[in-house]
Amino acid sequence: MLEHLDLSSSMMGDDSVEQIVCIGANLRYLNLKGTKVSSTGVSILAGHVPKLEILSLAHTSIDDMALSHISKMPSLKVVDLSNTHIKGTIHQAGTEGHMVSSLVSLQNLDYLESLSLEQTPVRDVDLSPLSSCKGLSHLSLQCASLTDATLHHMVSLPKLTNLAVCEAVLTNSGLHSFRPPAALRVLDLRGCWLLTEDAISLFLRKHPQIEVWHEIVHLFPSEQFSSNTITTIFEDFLREQKTTKDERLKYGKEELLALQHSPFSLNSPDDTGIYNIKATI
Repeated sequence: MLEHLDLSSSMMGDDSVEQIVCIGANLRYLNLKGTKVSSTGVSILAGHVPKLEILSLAHTSIDDMALSHISKMPSLKVVDLSNTHIKGTIHQAGTEGHMVSSLVSLQNLDYLESLSLEQTPVRDVDLSPLSSCKGLSHLSLQCASLTDATLHHMVSLPKLTNLAVCEAVLTNSGLHSFRPPAALRVLDLRGCWLLTEDAISLFLRKHPQIEVWHEIVHLFPSEQFSSNTITTIFEDFLREQKTTKDERLKYGKEELLALQHSPFSLNSPDDTGIYNIKATI
């Protein structure tokens, strides 16, 4: 049964999502980064990938409408929504101009561990529902509209170990008053230009267990976190899978026939063990 599917940077669009539905029952990894899939395509996928654990929709045109459909993928652990049109709010049905939270839908994902909302137009207030996602261990944000309030939304996340709030308008007083979760080990503040070296040094003295990443303190780790956080998690996940029995070769006749006349073709798995489906144009 097919478990891993990488369609990234292909010409695949919403009209081809039905092909994934046909083989989605056992999918655990699905990479749609840089495709033409929209929120409509995500709605088609919802309810048909019960075992999906890792999903990338980065660099697609999805918006907040997609979140309610993503919430119907019950096994999700890692979700990459970076560089999309997600704002964190959505018009409430049956009302004129009344906005409600869209990120509240993610509270339905009981196993969610890692989330990237980098380069999305979210605001501080829009992020408040994430404080109820108690399983989050990695959260990556990058937006110039975020302020000190974002840090304080994260205080109640007991398992949070890695937090990135990059290129935000964080202040010295906001960092000073931040009470990080006990589990936090990495705080990425790169691009937060208002922070001073004295303020960061004081934070480090108060919380020596936390590694702070910022240009002015020259505390760069060996591995990049911000924009490659989810990518790294994907790669770690795949390395783990290579040590187990590979069931992906059991690709059934019906599944092959379903793909035969689709706008993409099945190639051999690459060195990571993922089947790459490339668009035929």
